[in-house]
Amino acid sequence: MYRKICPKCGKLLDASMFYKDKSKPDGLTSTCKLCRRKRQKEYREENVIKVNEYEKKRRKLESRKKYSNEYQKKYRKVNHI
Repeated sequence: MYRKICPKCGKLLDASMFYKDKSKPDGLTSTCKLCRRKRQKEYREENVIKVNEYEKKRRKLESRKKYSNEYQKKYRKVNHI
């Protein structure tokens, strides 16, 4: 079993606690999932306007519209809406 130290929290964690990243030598991100999630949350809170602008543009993409429609159809079918 492979274990790795997260440089942010300093904990020795199981490899399953790191996201996959093919660009890294060991195939895993350098920081653990918990630290990455914490940082993402902080970023979104600090950059609310920027994130909202990005999401507006993203929702207009044809590929996202298609995905959203498919997802909604499946959801309605499962949840009887």
